Amino acid sequence: LVVSSVVGTVALLAVSWEILEYIFWKGLPQYAETYNIYSPTIFDLLSDVAFNVIGGAIFTLYWKNKT
Repeated sequence: LVVSSVVGTVALLAVSWEILEYIFWKGLPQYAETYNIYSPTIFDLLSDVAFNVIGGAIFTLYWKNKT
């Protein structure tokens, strides 16, 4: 239950962040490009979300085994 809760929360936050990046990129493109706050390709977006979820799962499993 703990692992699925953490992974779900991480996935929700990752997708929310990507949506905010897209809004920022469409609303203020000059700043988004200056500070590299956008995902220019779908591969970048999906890899960001996937690696966040994998990292959250690894951290949770490590933490759970330590306690």
